[in-house]
Amino acid sequence: MAVGIYEVLSFGVVPEITGNDVSVSVVSKSALSLSFIQYINEMSKTVTVYGATAFTAGPVIEYLDDHPDSGQYKLILSGRNLEKLDKIQAKLSKKVEIVALELSDEKGLRALVDRSDVIINVAGKL
Repeated sequence: MAVGIYEVLSFGVVPEITGNDVSVSVVSKSALSLSFIQYINEMSKTVTVYGATAFTAGPVIEYLDDHPDSGQYKLILSGRNLEKLDKIQAKLSKKVEIVALELSDEKGLRALVDRSDVIINVAGKL
């Protein structure tokens, strides 16, 4: 079950966990590297980026792909357009899982959420 769904409003997010409550802070790239990646690595997380073809997803995906600890977490890219997702996959340093689905696909979305520890949602208009 996913810890929470994080809306990326700027460059990145840092989950702050207290018991079962999760809050999110928008942070700079340096703070993202110190907090978010440390959180992911602590429990070998599966990180899903939904809306992976969106403009704002580019820096997040690049950062997660290039990070020295990228072998410590599994990355899933998801969105509506399989062709666009495959083009992003081709640019990455390692193969990641691709899941094409619409947000209206409740069964598919539930399956994706159940497999993810962290979901970064960058779909939609800014």
